[in-house]
Amino acid sequence: LSTDLYPIANKNLSEVMQVVVNHNLPVFEPRKDTPLSYDSQLRIGWICGDIGNHPVSRFLYSWLSAAGKCLHYEHFVISTFPPLKNTAEEFSVLHNVKFIDLSHLHDLPAQVNSIRAMHFDIAIDLNGWTGNNIAPAFFSRLAPIQVNYLAFHASSGIPSMDYWLVDDGLVAQSPNTEWHTEKIYYLPRPYIAWQPAPSQVEGNISVSIST
Repeated sequence: LSTDLYPIANKNLSEVMQVVVNHNLPVFEPRKDTPLSYDSQLRIGWICGDIGNHPVSRFLYSWLSAAGKCLHYEHFVISTFPPLKNTAEEFSVLHNVKFIDLSHLHDLPAQVNSIRAMHFDIAIDLNGWTGNNIAPAFFSRLAPIQVNYLAFHASSGIPSMDYWLVDDGLVAQSPNTEWHTEKIYYLPRPYIAWQPAPSQVEGNISVSIST
């Protein structure tokens, strides 16, 4: 964001915060059992409103599919908008991945309460402020750790969003002049590089490289 857009962004965030207040969302209560640790069986929720023939959905499926039995922890793909049936079925059969459709819950408080009841350790927002998002839900927190990733190529601007996953092509490391509210985490790989799954059309297309 350029400095002349900061007042506009701040006004927009204030309006979103008012939406959260108007919804009267309950205070977030983190789990009180064991502290968050890499040694524990983490529950990770991938929150997405674009499960279907959409780049974000196709990227997520390819990544989870490629990980296969090497996939650590418990992963949950949460659809907040009606998904395509065949895509939902594809996610459902992946190893160590559970697909949950919350699109029947049509208001934000209901979806927030349902997601919180799953007791995720990490909630990853795959929409940001793009279409079908539930970004306001992240203001009131869905998990102890919240991550901004993939669809929205900018900071969420949400104070309670803990991390923003990037590469140095998206956000330069030096000098870092990108406005952000999250802690920036640089991935050790390109931001959206992936190998399409064989079941996807793009996974069976030969690509020629000209020099």
